[in-house]
Amino acid sequence: MEPANLFTPSNTPTKVFVGAAAAAASVVLVASSVWRRRLRLSYELWQVLHTVLAAVAVVAALVHVLGAAVRHVYLTRIALATSALLLLACLAFAAIQN
Repeated sequence: MEPANLFTPSNTPTKVFVGAAAAAASVVLVASSVWRRRLRLSYELWQVLHTVLAAVAVVAALVHVLGAAVRHVYLTRIALATSALLLLACLAFAAIQN
């Protein structure tokens, strides 16, 4: 099996693209947080951007991990346990926000 190459999408598994999307969203999230004032983002716009990027990063990372775990039974258990913990954390955060 050839290694994944982002420049040849026909040979690259979807989980690689989803993982790259998670990483990119995380980088933009951190950059927008560090340089919010320099980028002249209003707090309200930054808050919406931060929320959307965080959701994209978490969901994409979860899809990436679950996609990678399909080939390995022991990873599937770990991925499912991690997913359950992540879901609980999201529910707790949502409860705190309301």
